[in-house]
Amino acid sequence: MFFLKKFLANFTSLTIFTPAESRLTLKPNTMKKNPTPPQPAITTGFDGLSGPAFASLSGGILGAMTGNPYFPDPDPPMPVIAELLGNYIESANVAQNRDRDAVETKSVNRNLLTASLKTLGKYVTLTANGDRQKLVSSGYPMNRRGEPVPPLGKPENIQATDGINPGSVYISVNAVKRAKSYLYQYTLDPVTETSVWETASGTARSFTFTNLKRNTRFAFRIAAVGSRNQTVYSDIITRVVQ
Repeated sequence: MFFLKKFLANFTSLTIFTPAESRLTLKPNTMKKNPTPPQPAITTGFDGLSGPAFASLSGGILGAMTGNPYFPDPDPPMPVIAELLGNYIESANVAQNRDRDAVETKSVNRNLLTASLKTLGKYVTLTANGDRQKLVSSGYPMNRRGEPVPPLGKPENIQATDGINPGSVYISVNAVKRAKSYLYQYTLDPVTETSVWETASGTARSFTFTNLKRNTRFAFRIAAVGSRNQTVYSDIITRVVQ
């Protein structure tokens, strides 16, 4: 029995032959489960901030957390954060003269404040328990990873005109808010389910196709591409290439 279990465990599928020589393949359950909605979260990444930006964010957190009814017992207490922030700002001002000891003191004070803010962030996360309103009220930046992406608008006002040179067509649409890039496509008219679209890409809302077959009607469209590869197509427009 032990060897049988070990044998079966080494296979992800098992083929069984019936007397009629038909084959039945057993495979693992590949049914996808509905994804769990992402839980709101704060971010405590301070390393990439400039000195003034770090001081500003720290001050914002201090102000937001002081007397915040959602977080009645902050750890560390807010007077500790206030003292550390004051030490950092003072040492940053002194370090402007580039004195080596002053720069080192500034670095130490920043590290101390950063560590305390990260500890405070853990308290905020634990206390808020995924409540977005409470998290936002803390003054910490929200982690946007995993949050729903706003819908991308449809490219409107598709236009197709003759290009400067024979065999070229200039196409354009109105700019689409939150579009990261655009796809420019053409195919022979009429468009069918089996049509093959030739595609170019770029960041502009317009594009010029060249070397098209003259006296031939083509169909054109533009797609806006957003975050996480959201893609929305314009209406189709046709034109005879001159």
